[in-house]
Amino acid sequence: MTKVYHLNREARRKAGKGIKLPKKNNTFLSVEELREISREVDSLVNVDYSDLIYPIIVVFEHPVDFPDDIIARVFNVDNPTDIFVKYETVEDAREDARKAGFERLIPRSPLDPPYILESYI
Repeated sequence: MTKVYHLNREARRKAGKGIKLPKKNNTFLSVEELREISREVDSLVNVDYSDLIYPIIVVFEHPVDFPDDIIARVFNVDNPTDIFVKYETVEDAREDARKAGFERLIPRSPLDPPYILESYI
């Protein structure tokens, strides 16, 4: 199992401009820094969620840090973590989320950035 780490801890050590991470942490990461501290795993099934308060899977289509890909990133409540998985299709991401126990779909909000497709709890 892959252990999950919160990006906001790493973000405190980084400087730069770019993607704003959790509101509690007014630090910014550039796209390059975000990619550098992210870890790709082969499936959400292989992630250890035990240290997370409320794990959420967010499915992205062509986000700024991976503009050519469909990815799912693990969040802890509303904080991104360092874990993500790349997929060929959105359906592959949905299936993997379900296999990992994330059954409930949360549709995207009109306030979400356009590259966020949906979330799972």
